[in-house]
Amino acid sequence: MNKEDDKNRPDKLDKLDKLIEFFKTLQQKKPRPDQADYSSWDQTEEAYQKEQAQWLKKVKQAKREKQQSDE
Repeated sequence: MNKEDDKNRPDKLDKLDKLIEFFKTLQQKKPRPDQADYSSWDQTEEAYQKEQAQWLKKVKQAKREKQQSDE
């Protein structure tokens, strides 16, 4: 590094710290891990497969409806 870089370095670090703090204040789209819902961990494989099939059916139905409305 040259002397010019050393002069600007503290200012750049301050800006970087401010940027990091800004991003920490933004809303998260995913729930934080400590807020996760673990209520279905005791779910059987059969119940899980049934739930997944219902979810997939809803997704396919919504996709079909969207395609029909776009036409």
